[in-house]
Amino acid sequence: MNWKDSSYFEQTEQLFTQFDIDLNHGFIPAKAPLQTLSSDFFIWEELAGQFSDLLNTGQFRRFARRIPVVKTNPLSSTEELERAMLLLSCFAHGYVWENGEEIKEIPAGIAVPWVKVANRLGRPPIITHASLVLNNWKKIDPQGPGIPENLAPVMQFHGGQDEAWFYMLTVAMEFLGGELARKILLLYLAAEKEDLETVETALKGLSGLIQDLRVLLARMPERCDPYIFYHRVRPFLSSFREVRYHGVKENPVRSYDGGSAAQSSMIQALDAVLKVNHENDHSRNFLEKMRKHMPPAHARFIAFLEEESQIRQIIKRHPSVKEIFYECLDQLAGFRTDHLRVVSQYIMNQSGKVGPGNTGTGGTNPMIFLKQVQKDTLQGKKTL
Repeated sequence: MNWKDSSYFEQTEQLFTQFDIDLNHGFIPAKAPLQTLSSDFFIWEELAGQFSDLLNTGQFRRFARRIPVVKTNPLSSTEELERAMLLLSCFAHGYVWENGEEIKEIPAGIAVPWVKVANRLGRPPIITHASLVLNNWKKIDPQGPGIPENLAPVMQFHGGQDEAWFYMLTVAMEFLGGELARKILLLYLAAEKEDLETVETALKGLSGLIQDLRVLLARMPERCDPYIFYHRVRPFLSSFREVRYHGVKENPVRSYDGGSAAQSSMIQALDAVLKVNHENDHSRNFLEKMRKHMPPAHARFIAFLEEESQIRQIIKRHPSVKEIFYECLDQLAGFRTDHLRVVSQYIMNQSGKVGPGNTGTGGTNPMIFLKQVQKDTLQGKKTL
């Protein structure tokens, strides 16, 4: 049956509107990201066109210091703000991490408008999944599917196939989020009404979609070499610690966590609707902190599901759906196992280091964190 014919469609549509989720794309914006801003921002767009070349020749900082402070008032739409946020985030991280040598300052021409745009979007001025993935893609065939082979990034740092594939494979996973978000809401609504047939349908759908995510994740090595990722991409996604935002009057020296897969609303929403309980303080606090890096409406959606999902009460009252619920948890735990393998291959094996000093770009040890959330996911089977 077409999901639009479902008796739950009207409620789904209302909740999607409330939480700024697209009926087709999920957490990805309904429209493809803007490719350029108006002439008011010619300086930014000109620098964006030269960005990778300047980084590759070690000249970006020299050019970036010349950027004047541009007023952000002409940015009126969310699409314009997201384009500005992507450009300024890349400029700032390119400036701080050029040549792999950290400099703890950002010139005013980048810092001042970046803070203003970030405030308007409700996110911190740091590179995030929302900018580098959700708002950093274009379709090669505009009418084609959201698969990696039909996607290209709008912005890159050094550039090249490896970096592009890393971003676009992640975008392709987010494109599955449209159907996944619909199944999440279907499960929530059906559980609320104790509609067991629909609960089972939704759980089966979620299990299959998580399997699809796992298939995509397994394709990372096809075109993204671990060595190149670790040494040429990963540094630019790192956290800021005590970095001075020149020209910013309020709290000019700032620290933020960098890009992290934990900033994907899609995965945290799955945890929320399935009532996966993260009891470990560090893991739970980190996941909650990462929500501040999401579009605010998406973070509210996760909090809503955490509060309102009735799935565990339904499972306890109706053991007939327990098996498919367990299958769904197994798939989610399997996804986290797959993610652990990728982290091991792309980070731990490349660094040659072990222990808490080997932190991820989000500011935490990725192996310890992922093992804990995997354990939490499987623990959900023991609490019923």
